[in-house]
Amino acid sequence: MVKKGDLILEFEEGKLVESIEAKQIELAQDQAKLQVAKLFLIEVQRNLEESLKTQELSLKLAELKKRKGDADFQLKLRVFIRKCG
Repeated sequence: MVKKGDLILEFEEGKLVESIEAKQIELAQDQAKLQVAKLFLIEVQRNLEESLKTQELSLKLAELKKRKGDADFQLKLRVFIRKCG
């Protein structure tokens, strides 16, 4: 039988403190890993955005070269027709 005031459970403070400190260290390590992952994602996103801009500029340049080629062809065709006509 347990009576009021009887000791029924006793914690060893040393082990609890060690456990808490170990968990705090784990938490700090996990937070550091999370921060590294966030920075990595930011860098990846920045690289993807730069790559997309580069691709968009390359496409515009290709379109301009095509227009120039079309215009050059039309001019040469007109000159040819005039010479032959």
